[in-house]
Amino acid sequence: MDQELAEMNIQDNLDDEQFNQVSTVEEKEYMVIQGKLAYGGRNETYGLLNAIINRDNGELINLNVAFSNKDEVVYLEPNSKAFDRIFSKLSDKERLDGRRLKTYLLNNITKDDILLFNDLVVQNNLEQIKDILRSKLEDFTREAVDLNIYSEFQSEEEIRYSHPNLLINEDDGLDNIEEEIIELDVAPVIAPINGKRISQFKKNDGILVQIKEESYNEYQDIIDHFIVDANKRYIKGIIDYIIFNGPIKSYDIIIKFSSNIYSQLLIETEGELKLAIPPKKEVDDAIEYELIKEEVRKELEVELRSEIEQRLRVELEAEIREKLEEELTNRIEQELRIELEREIRERIAKEDKGDKLRKEDSLFKNRPTVVANKLIINIFILVSLFILILLGLIYYYKNPL
Repeated sequence: MDQELAEMNIQDNLDDEQFNQVSTVEEKEYMVIQGKLAYGGRNETYGLLNAIINRDNGELINLNVAFSNKDEVVYLEPNSKAFDRIFSKLSDKERLDGRRLKTYLLNNITKDDILLFNDLVVQNNLEQIKDILRSKLEDFTREAVDLNIYSEFQSEEEIRYSHPNLLINEDDGLDNIEEEIIELDVAPVIAPINGKRISQFKKNDGILVQIKEESYNEYQDIIDHFIVDANKRYIKGIIDYIIFNGPIKSYDIIIKFSSNIYSQLLIETEGELKLAIPPKKEVDDAIEYELIKEEVRKELEVELRSEIEQRLRVELEAEIREKLEEELTNRIEQELRIELEREIRERIAKEDKGDKLRKEDSLFKNRPTVVANKLIINIFILVSLFILILLGLIYYYKNPL
């Protein structure tokens, strides 16, 4: 797990580099709220929630809630860059466990609350948001809740990068392409003769349950394919998760009807109870249908993610290429200026040195002439003095005193 978190941190640093040119608050159209909650005293239950809100109209675009006691959830902080990745890896059961809380929050968080959240995030007052959400959560859990939250504004590009499950539609803005998880309210069908012991059920085994009337009326249009007996409201499903809780002697079962339709059963028994199973052909058809649907869904998801990643890659490459070209142009201009200035300084220095050498050379060339002239003058002075002395002596001898 440590290695995985380290890899996440490395990728997060790369993500930060790609989005380090932060837009202003006014330019960021969406608000993201991430939270972690815990309640239950000694046997604490941990939950994660993630909401994306359109700031312009106060619309809650996407809300996800899940419960899990995995270490990576227990020690996860809402402001962690790994939050989205860890949330996306939670199982269908963990998401289904959060379905009731999600429905409760959708029904109890008003548009006025959302608009208030926006103002409070602008003011950096997350404590008041936390108090409002904690109050709603405690109304749901009927006990004290420890809640930590993180919120930030994101641009459309950042949302597309961090939440590839949300497509940008030019006309409608953000569209949530995640299938809404539907939980059917069902009861087990006891079959003492032709049934199968509950302790013998495994993942992907077929099971027959009775959908309760209210749930049947609400979802009748989308469960036609699973109905085995309309009069008795019997529907077929596949075991997606089953575990025996020894301390309370009960089975916790998740039944899957399609990629987004589930139900949960909690049956108190020690394993001798027999539950109804669909006829053999019904089981084979249901499994084949689910396998085909799941395969098609995965193929579409891969294609969709590939398309989104390709679009992002092209946009990011264009943006990075434009930025690099601009930086390269500025660098070339700067290097040219430096090179030109150096060349000019060198030429000026060479010209100054040449002038000095030429001046010194000129002085050196004229020096013999100057020396010769001085010598002639000195000889002339000496000759003149000699003549004057000679004339004086001659005069002295001719005219003695």
